[in-house]
Amino acid sequence: MKTHDNYRLLRGWWLLLLCLAFFPACTGSQMPEQLIGKWESDHENYQHCFMKIEAKSVIFGNKEQNTEIGVIQEITQIKKDSRQIIRIKYTDTNQTTLTLSLVYSNNDKNSLWFENQPAIIWKRASLP
Repeated sequence: MKTHDNYRLLRGWWLLLLCLAFFPACTGSQMPEQLIGKWESDHENYQHCFMKIEAKSVIFGNKEQNTEIGVIQEITQIKKDSRQIIRIKYTDTNQTTLTLSLVYSNNDKNSLWFENQPAIIWKRASLP
């Protein structure tokens, strides 16, 4: 049973890699340059997690090397006062379409938060 699950997971990763190689992500606009990078939170629920935003993908992971890659389909930007709301529509490895809503403040250029979790701040990870 476990071998079958591993095979399905491996097959999903290969499908995702093929999609990345042959079908560029369709975006309504480009990813804002200031969001590209690795982000971490010191909140107790996310201390060992990271989010990496790239031009065409978003990656969620943890220190145990478990990662989930999403291929970006569309990016929508909304400006509200000194804040920018970025909605990222992406497809995960199970071919499920999800939307990630991030809030980025021009007042603090090294932090962002999920629109539905304003108390949990994500900071840009320092380079090793």
